Formats: sequence, C-alpha cells, structure tokens
Amino acid sequence: ELAKYEKLAETVEFNNCIPNPFILVVKSEAQFKIKNNDNIRHTIYVGGDRYTVPAGGTVTAKAPKADALTNLNCEYTEGGMAGLLHAKE
Repeated sequence: ELAKYEKLAETVEFNNCIPNPFILVVKSEAQFKIKNNDNIRHTIYVGGDRYTVPAGGTVTAKAPKADALTNLNCEYTEGGMAGLLHAKE
C-alpha cells in the first residue's frame, strides 16, 4: 500500500538524486518546491515537465491535476532514484 510512504509536504528534497519524501502529496495544480541538496546541478522531471535545479538550489514546480500519480525523476549519470508525486483534491 502506497499510503504508508506518502507525505503531505510543500518541498521534495533530492540528496544524491534520491527524493525525500519518496511520495510527495500535494494539492491538485498547486505549486511545490524542488530542492537540490547536492553540489552539482540536476535535471528533475515531473511527468513531462523538466526543471533544472542548480547545486544547492531550489525551484518552484506545478503539480498536475487531481488524482494524478506522476513520476519524479532525477537525471544523474551515476544513479539516482525515481519518486512519485501524488496530486489530490
């Protein structure tokens, strides 16, 4: 059951391209922050949208419509892990 991994938050943080929380829960079409805690720039994909997050930086992204479960992917040549964004009403 995914619910035990979900966390209602306004920010997803990436450490070594691994998202925390693993499943970010936000309101439908709400803005949320993507924070890069690494010392290199990362490209983060939220579904079909791409965000370039500078080393140690933060960008603002927009969640999809309600009841969407969207991948949060970190592009990194040496690994990383995909998380999920769950947009709810």
